[in-house]
Amino acid sequence: WTENGDVVSTEAQYSFTVTSNRTLTANFELQTFVITATASPAAGGTVSGAGTYSYNQTAILTATPATGYDFVSWTENGDVVSTEVQYSFTVTSHRTLTAKFELQTFVITATATPAAGGTVSGAGTYSYNQTATLTATPATGYNFVSWTENGDTVSVDSTYVFAVTADRELTANFRLIINIPEHETYRALVFPNPTNGIVSIRIKDWNSKTIAIEIYNSVGQCVMTCEETATEELIRLNLSSLHPGMYYLTMRFNNRFVTERIVLQ
Repeated sequence: WTENGDVVSTEAQYSFTVTSNRTLTANFELQTFVITATASPAAGGTVSGAGTYSYNQTAILTATPATGYDFVSWTENGDVVSTEVQYSFTVTSHRTLTAKFELQTFVITATATPAAGGTVSGAGTYSYNQTATLTATPATGYNFVSWTENGDTVSVDSTYVFAVTADRELTANFRLIINIPEHETYRALVFPNPTNGIVSIRIKDWNSKTIAIEIYNSVGQCVMTCEETATEELIRLNLSSLHPGMYYLTMRFNNRFVTERIVLQ
């Protein structure tokens, strides 16, 4: 309470004995409240908008996740009050709020090709920046070739170690081992090599009319099979349906194997 600019009382109820005319003023001010905001965990992100607000003023709190984290919710006294990154409310009291963050998780998928070529381990769900270790184990009769992702080679080591920052689908490529005893080895002439698509095959001392052919790409995948019948030593093969690159041509006849490397331009 003031009179002529002077404070005469700080009590809401002011009692006095009247002895003269008086002009008094009851002075009011808006209440202010403190809004506190913190991040949990502290490394999960940052918060803004905390501070002192007047009664009925609008507070806007914003949660910004750090790299590798997702925002989960705003909580107060353990209760969820919002799941929006930006939380807006009218201030009517002191409040202590917490922005909850959690580490992102990603799925690492690993498969073997061909399926009979071997086994893989280490696939699963990982947290952001966690270390994944994938291991490729060849089956009997196969060699490990490479790890690929979307057709691109990412490692040629059977154990592939990397930090997880995204979902990934990886393939362990195996190649069939063809063991040919020296006394059973035949020599095939494949020409022209390199080729634009049509190749001729001539095998020394070939006395079979039927030859089974399998073609493998550079990562050990069988991309073409066929069976050719001829009455002469020379066979013509059309490879124009394949993409340019290096291939392995495996021929089976008379219970024998012949393998030759060819380049398709």
